[in-house]
Amino acid sequence: MRPLDRKKEAETEQTETLEILQPYGFVRVAADEGKAVAPVLKRILSRVSEREYSGLLTPAYVNEVMLAAHSFGSSHEGYMAGAAQKKDKPVKLSKQQTHKSWK
Repeated sequence: MRPLDRKKEAETEQTETLEILQPYGFVRVAADEGKAVAPVLKRILSRVSEREYSGLLTPAYVNEVMLAAHSFGSSHEGYMAGAAQKKDKPVKLSKQQTHKSWK
């Protein structure tokens, strides 16, 4: 899948999710992903703010989610950031724990 297709797919999925969450006023469900969803939310906000937009989302709601995601991302590294920075160190065995091949 090309990167452009993945961006469009992410935007479609996030839009559908926000359309479900908006009537209930849920913000954190989407915002807890932090900075990872910010680019997608910016594209959605841009589209929703256009005069021709006739979908279910309101610019105010998308903006609220985007601000919450930015705020959450600033105070939390996020799930993937910690995983990317973590580097596994090799295990050092003692003399008694040396590896012996099984025959």
